Amino acid sequence: MRYDKRIIGSWLYLGVALQLLGAPVFAGPSNSVRTPANTAAIHAPGAASGVAQTAADSPILTHEGQLFRLFVRDLVAASGETTATTADDVRGVLARHPQVLEWVLEGKDLRQIAMQADLGELDLTALSRLQRLSDYFKNGSAPQGVTTKLRNSSVEARISFLKSLPDSEFLKIADEVQGKVAALELHKTQAVMTLTHPQSDLGVSDRKLAIFLEDALPKYFSELGREDKFRLVLAQLDLPPFSGDSAQMTALLQSSGPCLQKLFQLVGRDVKNPKYASAMASLQSDIRPFSGKIARTLIETRIGRPIEEVFSEFSEIPMAAASVGQVHRARLKGSDQQVVVKIRRPGIDVLAKREAEGLLAATRDPALLEMLKKIQVTLTAELDFRNEAQNLDLGEVYHVADRGIDIARRAREFTPEVDVLVTHLAPGSKISLQGGTAERLALRGRAVYDLLERWFEEVIFDSGFFHGDLHPGNIFFMEDPAAPQGYRMTLIDFGNAATLNFNERRAFLQMVLACGSSSPGRVLSVLDDLGKISPEAKHRLAAVFEDIFEKHAGVDSRIDHVLVAALDHGMEIPSGFVSFNRGRLFLEKELASINTELEALDPQGKAERFFPKKIYQKTAVRRITRSFFTSIFGGKSTAAPLVTTQMLIDALADKISATGKAIHRGCSQLFGALFNEAL
Repeated sequence: MRYDKRIIGSWLYLGVALQLLGAPVFAGPSNSVRTPANTAAIHAPGAASGVAQTAADSPILTHEGQLFRLFVRDLVAASGETTATTADDVRGVLARHPQVLEWVLEGKDLRQIAMQADLGELDLTALSRLQRLSDYFKNGSAPQGVTTKLRNSSVEARISFLKSLPDSEFLKIADEVQGKVAALELHKTQAVMTLTHPQSDLGVSDRKLAIFLEDALPKYFSELGREDKFRLVLAQLDLPPFSGDSAQMTALLQSSGPCLQKLFQLVGRDVKNPKYASAMASLQSDIRPFSGKIARTLIETRIGRPIEEVFSEFSEIPMAAASVGQVHRARLKGSDQQVVVKIRRPGIDVLAKREAEGLLAATRDPALLEMLKKIQVTLTAELDFRNEAQNLDLGEVYHVADRGIDIARRAREFTPEVDVLVTHLAPGSKISLQGGTAERLALRGRAVYDLLERWFEEVIFDSGFFHGDLHPGNIFFMEDPAAPQGYRMTLIDFGNAATLNFNERRAFLQMVLACGSSSPGRVLSVLDDLGKISPEAKHRLAAVFEDIFEKHAGVDSRIDHVLVAALDHGMEIPSGFVSFNRGRLFLEKELASINTELEALDPQGKAERFFPKKIYQKTAVRRITRSFFTSIFGGKSTAAPLVTTQMLIDALADKISATGKAIHRGCSQLFGALFNEAL
């Protein structure tokens, strides 16, 4: 067979260009094990110090303090919003807490009792309006011996007795509670203060996440509205008294909205302090559920029939709860198929909008602002379960039988609704809950490694579609000796999914080639086409990119620093890129976590270790080679190639130019040194 010069030359270009991909494409876990950052104490006033408490130092909870804490919790819940029933709601709280009612009737000083109740930074030690109720009884409103009688009477009888007092007195109590909660400086509470010292307390190393925690988070909590403050205060009061700062942080994060929870899902993967790692881990899929009865009502409203007519079994106890919704196990009537019914949290759409607006207003860093905008876009789509149903249909591309990968498909017997979705039950359990020997851990690692390879190949070289929320709670795993790989892995929750279009995927590969060929100018041109950079920012970025390329040799490091710099200078990256990066981080960090566990279980290194860099390098080389030979020998094609021969030629030319400049620079330095020495 004869080949013309064009083909031979193209082969040469391909060979050199693929060498450019020899450096890793992305930063991934290394063989080294990171040591926890310094966790020296930087605490809020009253926070626990680094010195362990002795039994003698521990606070003592009295019975009176416990009773008053429960009363305050119910009183705050009843006072959250002034309505036509608020006075009766407050009466009801007093009636359900007869011991507190008795203290009020007797004119007992509630300050001393409140100080024993561990109310934290919430200043409810002086509820003057509640204390004033005793004035009515001191003036003869309450017959002698009434306290004993009320103590032994029913709740209804106590409410009837309290109706002898005007509604205005109970409304004043509610107003006072509202004022106390509104005055609470949440950004100075122990839980928030711990979060705002990410490097010292949490051990967070990521610079951008640390900036968000230190700068934006305190401002967000300081500007929080009354409704949201009430929700967070109630979460703290639901804790046992004198709970530690880790428990308080968990309550804070669990009761926040979906935007913050999704941000802290990312933050949590970077937390080195084990004391707080569990608080972050709870956000993956163990967020506090809402009532199963509410879930039942929502389902019946949507399907228009009683649940018993559709399901032979339905559990009101949720299997799991996440930031957007929760899932309930059920069994279809007739087919006996086990399914999962997903229900959106009531009011979550309003809360998400309010929270996103507050976070955007609190954020000054351009890169973080851009990231939050993209999270808001993806979250808005995720709140509509009809979008997830469409994503599940597209997600069929992740059914790879020979690798043991599958998805939990939607049940087509049901029409997807905005807030209710029915899918098939995923076998196994969350991959994060798996344990065992080094061999079993290595099997999990192989499963996640294969998933990342398929995920990356699909998003960059095939359809562009990807699951953007593959944290461990959304990957179900089961060992299965009969399966080709020895396991079955099922992906769930396709609410956060997206598709990179052809131009975005080509731009990504152009960036890889430009970083590999040491061409900062071409990287700038690619980013300008992708995200539109202002002329002023473009001029500044040219110098910044030059500096990045001088300081960082690896393709992975260059791409990371280039994207951060572009965001810092106001570039608007497409939302799909943000979701793509988030999804990649989840899978990479799961592999890093598995590698760390393997280091502990298998220090001799007998079990396999898993490094994403190898995936990106191998996949890029294989697919670019295939694309190249298809363009040469595959005949005519109507589809534009993802990687063109011209792209490879440009990369080769850039590499030659950069090498020449490096040689020239080296020679200049050498001869300059010799000249100076001769002088």
